[in-house]
Amino acid sequence: MKALPLCLLASLSACVTPKMGLEDLADQLAAADVVFFGEEHDNGFGHRQHAMLLRLLHDRRPEMALSMEMFERDVQPFLDEYLAGEIDEEEFLKNSRPWKGYPEFYRPMVEYAKANGMAVIAANVPRPLASKVSKEGLEAVQGDPNVARESSAPRDRYWTEFKAAMGGHGGVDDATMYSFYEAQCLKDDTMAEAITDYMQAALRRGDRPLVVHVCGKFHSDASLGTVARVQERMPGLKLEVLSMESSPNVVKNRDGDYLLMVPAEPELPALKVEATDAPEIDPGDVPMGRPALGFMPEYDVDIEGIMVSMVVEGGAAEAAGLQAGDVIVELDGSKIWDVQTYMEVLGNLTIGGKTAVTIQRGGKPMEMEVIVGSR
Repeated sequence: MKALPLCLLASLSACVTPKMGLEDLADQLAAADVVFFGEEHDNGFGHRQHAMLLRLLHDRRPEMALSMEMFERDVQPFLDEYLAGEIDEEEFLKNSRPWKGYPEFYRPMVEYAKANGMAVIAANVPRPLASKVSKEGLEAVQGDPNVARESSAPRDRYWTEFKAAMGGHGGVDDATMYSFYEAQCLKDDTMAEAITDYMQAALRRGDRPLVVHVCGKFHSDASLGTVARVQERMPGLKLEVLSMESSPNVVKNRDGDYLLMVPAEPELPALKVEATDAPEIDPGDVPMGRPALGFMPEYDVDIEGIMVSMVVEGGAAEAAGLQAGDVIVELDGSKIWDVQTYMEVLGNLTIGGKTAVTIQRGGKPMEMEVIVGSR
């Protein structure tokens, strides 16, 4: 399924769409083995819909596990101890490196899992290891217990999509871009392995749980990324992908995946659900803008963060007061390790929205607010 919704640019009345509610959506998704909740990380309304849908799916499939990109594999012991009531929430959060927005966005699902005896899988690669791959290649982390036992980075459609998503900043040669892609693929392989290891262990016990995996939608859209790597490991599994776009409906496209179209502002009215066989849209009608902060990164420095090489005149960075030599260490509440993590966080921002940026300037930390631009 393509990230851009088939009906987003046309009037909703132009799509022949029998109405369907979240209960009906849950009825259909409950037949799967793995359901991917592809999200826009900063959309609070979408997160609340995910939490509701998790409950509805659990009603239909009591044997269930929650898998999350938002927790990294090395914090699984703390997550397990918290779920078992062996440590309190303060201790859990101190040791688990929760993502920005955890209390509002992810805590409801974790607490629901805890209250209902549901396993939660810390599925992702620790970020320092992903950063190491982007600088030194996959071989630099092979054998580490916190990464996938096997990972590959084929130059396929996902590679093409990745280059497009990471594009727009000059100075990145193919080799550098490919090293970022290897780190991306390692994340997908590690999350896929976490899901399939859990599923295989359950099958050996004679169980067949439903696994709900929550991730940024780039990891699951078009059944690429983590979805494809789960399918490679266990071809017999039935997978369903739920993506997200900021608009007021849920659509089922002709490929059988689902698109959660949510308001950009959480206060807007509740969503509707629709099923559709929507017509193709002329590619020329698709908006070409992607989020941008309006600066050129410096690629040839080995630092934690991302250094501003040049500020684009009239861009968002200039308006916010960013200067050449500033080092961005946090964006929108997420730690920035390198160019790849910066691009991943940037890709989930909303054009025209405000975001917080923490920089180091002259060795001193500074915080500023930036209005996200486009490119």
